[in-house]
Amino acid sequence: MAALLVRTKAALEAYDADEARRDKLLDDVKTDADVAAWEREEEAALEKVRRAFHEDTADRNSWSQAKVVDLATLREWVEKEIEA
Repeated sequence: MAALLVRTKAALEAYDADEARRDKLLDDVKTDADVAAWEREEEAALEKVRRAFHEDTADRNSWSQAKVVDLATLREWVEKEIEA
């Protein structure tokens, strides 16, 4: 079976690889501006994963559907695909 979630898998790997940096931003929060900066960083990282999933499933998913699938579900689907 051909891998269907190749971009999603790569995006999740990139998201995870950058997690420590984003966590440090959150740990270092001192002001509301710091919180807002962390939120922007986290949302940008999640957006990359969502976009990758949409690209992988554009033949059957709209952006409005793809963008609401949570990270845990995407991880589960990628894992199931690897096991198949």
